[in-house]
Amino acid sequence: MGLFGDWLASIDVAAVGNIQASTKSLAVLVTIGLVLLTAWLRGSPGLDAKRGHDGAEDVPMLPTWLPGLGHLLSLIYDQDGFLRKARDDTVHGAFGLNLGGMPHSMVFSPALIKGVLQQRASVVDFESIMWMISQRFFGGQSRVKDKILAAYPPQLDLIGAAFLRPPGLTRMVATTVARMEENIPNMLSFMASPVDQSPWERISRPALRKNADGQAVMEVDLCALLREFMGCMATPTLMGQTFLDNFPNVLQDLYTFDAGFYWLLTGLPRWLPIPPLTRAHLARKRVLNAVTAYDRAMDQIAGGEEPDSIWRNMMGDISDFMTQRQAIWRSHGLSAEDRAHSDMSFLWAMNVNANVLCVWMILRILSTPHLVQRVRVETAPYVVVTHDPPIHGMSSPPRVTISDEGLATKCPLFKACYLETLRLDSAPWSIKHVTKDFTITENEGEVRRSPTFTGAPLSSKKLEAEAEKKRGGEREKAKSYVIKAATNVLIPHDLLQSDMRYYAEPEEFQPQRFLVFAEAAVSSASTSASTLPPLSSTSASSTTDPSDAQDANIKVDAGHLRPYGGGTSMCLGRRFAERECLAFVAGVLALWDIVPAGTRGGEGDWTLPRKKRATAVALPIGDVRVWIRRRK
Repeated sequence: MGLFGDWLASIDVAAVGNIQASTKSLAVLVTIGLVLLTAWLRGSPGLDAKRGHDGAEDVPMLPTWLPGLGHLLSLIYDQDGFLRKARDDTVHGAFGLNLGGMPHSMVFSPALIKGVLQQRASVVDFESIMWMISQRFFGGQSRVKDKILAAYPPQLDLIGAAFLRPPGLTRMVATTVARMEENIPNMLSFMASPVDQSPWERISRPALRKNADGQAVMEVDLCALLREFMGCMATPTLMGQTFLDNFPNVLQDLYTFDAGFYWLLTGLPRWLPIPPLTRAHLARKRVLNAVTAYDRAMDQIAGGEEPDSIWRNMMGDISDFMTQRQAIWRSHGLSAEDRAHSDMSFLWAMNVNANVLCVWMILRILSTPHLVQRVRVETAPYVVVTHDPPIHGMSSPPRVTISDEGLATKCPLFKACYLETLRLDSAPWSIKHVTKDFTITENEGEVRRSPTFTGAPLSSKKLEAEAEKKRGGEREKAKSYVIKAATNVLIPHDLLQSDMRYYAEPEEFQPQRFLVFAEAAVSSASTSASTLPPLSSTSASSTTDPSDAQDANIKVDAGHLRPYGGGTSMCLGRRFAERECLAFVAGVLALWDIVPAGTRGGEGDWTLPRKKRATAVALPIGDVRVWIRRRK
C-alpha cells in the first residue's frame, strides 16, 4: 500500500474519522508548503533522538518546518525521493515522520522489520485499519461491521486452507494451470475481425502485420493483452466462468476502480470534480452490482431455488472455496448486499497485483540480453510443448503441459527472475497501530559506516574497512528503539528493496543476486550479484552459470525480501500467486516469440515503460507495442 493511503488509514486510527478539506484550502496549503519545502530540501534532514526507557531511544524524528502538516507535503511533492534521501542520510534503520500531527516510525532494516512483525496482535493492531480500507475503498457498510468482523476468523482459516496449504492450494493452482494450458496456445487468433477475437485480444488494439521475413505477426499492446488474459484465467478459478460471461467488462471496471485507490481512501464524495475519483466510484458500483448478483444467485442455489436464467449454467461452475465462503457469510446473517464488498475485495486481490507482476516479469526477461534463451532451456522440462501432425495440410495450435511444481522447485534462475521482479516492481507497505510500548533492536552489521556510505555489499568487509579508514571515523553502534503506544509504525519494504547496502546496483535487473551456492550458505543480503557468473554469455547451456538447473549446488535464497508483507497481515495468497505467475510466464515464453513492434528484438530494441505507484505492484505508464508470433 502506498504511503498516502497508509497515512489516511492510520490517522486517528481508533476512530478512523473522515478527512475533509476544500479544494481551495488544499491548493493554498500546497503552494505555501512547496515554497517551504524547496528551501528545506536544499539541506540534509537532521535527526533528533531522545533517550527512552530501559536504554532504548525514541525513533529519531526528521525535522519539519510545518508542525501541523509535518512531512505530508514532502511526501506529496516527491515521495520516493524524500524517503530514499532520509534513508540514505541516516546510519541506522529507522526514522520518524510527522504526518498530519500523528507520529509515525518508519522502519526499514531487516532486524528492525523482523522485530515489528513478530509482535502479537495485542501489541500492534491491524483490524481497525483493515476495516477502514474495507469501508472507504470497497464500500463496506458500518451497519454490518460487527457481523463482518465476526466472520473474519473462519474466513481467514478457509483462505489459508484453499490458497496457502495443500491440498486446497494444489487444487486451486491445478484449476488455474489447466485453463492456461488450454488457452495460452490460443492467446492470439490472428483474425482481423473483433467477432473472431478473444476478450483479451480485443482490448489490446490488435493489428495483423508482416515482419521483415514476411512472417505473419500480430501487433498488440502487450501490457493490456497479458493483464486481461491473466484475469480471464484466474477469475473463473474463484468465481466460475459464468460470472465472466455475464459481466464481460468486470475486469476492466476492476482496473478502473483500482486506479482510484488513493482517491477513494480519502473519503471524498463522488460529486467533487476529480475525474479519477468519479471514475473509481462508478466502476466500484458496477463491480459491486455484479458481485451482489453473483452472491444472490449463490444464495438461491444453496436454498434449493432456481436461480435467475443468466446463472443457470453456474451449477457445475462453482468452486468449493466460494461455496464454503458463502456458507460462512450466511451463518453470520449477512445478505448478498451486506457481504458483496468483501467478496469484491477478494476478486480485486486475486487480479490487481499478480496480473501486472507477470507483465513486468515478461518484459524484464525479454529485455535482458540472452536471458529468455536461458529461461527457455531451464524451464523446458516443465513446460512441454507438443505439435500434432498436420491434417490435410492444416496445422492445429500446439498443446502444452505445465508443471507448476517443477517450475517452483527445479528452476532456480526462473524463480530468481520472479523474486527480482518483485524486488524492483513491487512496493508493499506494512502498517501497524501500536497499542502497547515495545522495543526493537538492530543488528550490528546493519549499521552504516556513515551517512555517506558508498554502497558496497555487507560481505565486502575489505571495501568497508578501506572506506572507514579514509573517513577517519568509527562505526556507529547498533541501537534499540522504543515504539510507543498510540503511534503508528510503517514498514516501507521498497526502501529495503532499493537499498544498496543489501542489493548491489539496486536499480538494475540482476536475478542472479538471488542465486547462491548451497555449500556456501550465504544469504542474498550479503551476496553481490557481481560475485556470481554474469548472464551475458550467449551459451544457454553453460554449466558454470548459476542458471544451470541441473546443478544441485545452486539454490534460490530470497534473503531479506518480503514482497508480501509480514506478520498477521501477510498476504495469504502468496503461494498461489507465485505458482500462478511462474506457470503463466513460462507458458507464454515457451509458446510465443515477442519483439518490440517493427524490430527483430535484438539487444537495445527494448524500452521499458516508466512506472507509477499503485496498491502494491507498480503500474506501467503507457503500454508497449509488440509483434507476437507462435514459436516453431
